[in-house]
Amino acid sequence: MTFSQIGGARLGIFNATWPLAKLAADPDELKLWVMGIKFAFPKASITKISVYSALISKGLRIEHDGNSNAPRFVVFWPPNLAKLTEALAQLGYQVS
Repeated sequence: MTFSQIGGARLGIFNATWPLAKLAADPDELKLWVMGIKFAFPKASITKISVYSALISKGLRIEHDGNSNAPRFVVFWPPNLAKLTEALAQLGYQVS
C-alpha cells in the first residue's frame, strides 16, 4: 500500500505553501517533494513523527537521524491531517 497527499512544507526556515509539496508514504520510506526537490526518509532513519501546531494550521513534523539531505526541521502541511495520520498508521508509522 502507498499513500500520497499534496500540501505545503517547511524545511528549516523555508516555507512552501499548498500545492508546492507532496508527501508519499509506503511501508519502507517517506518521500517529500518540495518544488521539485525530493527528500527521502527511510523508515529506519525516522526518529519521530509528530503533530506540529503553528499559528493557524497543523502539520506533520518528521524528525530524522540527519542522514537525509533534508534540513533537521521538516514539517509537511497536509490538507487533511487526520487522513494522513490514519494512512501512516496503516503503513506502520507511529504518529505522536
